[in-house]
Amino acid sequence: MSGIRALLQSGAVLTLDTMLAVLDPAIEHTLSQGLYNDQNLSLLVDCLELLPFSDDPARAIVRIEEVMAHFEHRPYHFRDLVTALGHTRSETVVPFLTKLARGEGGLQNMDDTWIEALGRLNLPRRAGCC
Repeated sequence: MSGIRALLQSGAVLTLDTMLAVLDPAIEHTLSQGLYNDQNLSLLVDCLELLPFSDDPARAIVRIEEVMAHFEHRPYHFRDLVTALGHTRSETVVPFLTKLARGEGGLQNMDDTWIEALGRLNLPRRAGCC
C-alpha cells in the first residue's frame, strides 16, 4: 500500500486494475477479519482512499461503495476517505459525497471535512452537488 501511495505522490498514473491487484487482497482480508477494531478499519480506509487517484475514478467509487456495503458503519469512520476525495479534483466523486451526506447518519461529526472536500474539488457550480 505504501508503494502505491509513493508512486501516486510522485506523479505516476496507475490503472485501477493495477491498484486493485495490490489493494484488493488487503481489503478482502480486512473485511474477512471484521472491522471491530480501529486497526482494521484504518487499514481498510487507507486502501480505499487511494483508489480514486487511479486512471478510472468512477470505477474506483463503485468499488468503494461495494466495500462499504459489506458492513455497518458510521459516517465519521470515513473522514480520511472524504478528505482524500477532495484532493482528486474529479467531479466523479461528487455523487458519492452527496450520497454519503444524505445517507443514514448524515455527516455525523464530519460536516466540516465534507464541506472542505467539496471546496477543495474546485468544481464549477454545474457539478450538481446537493
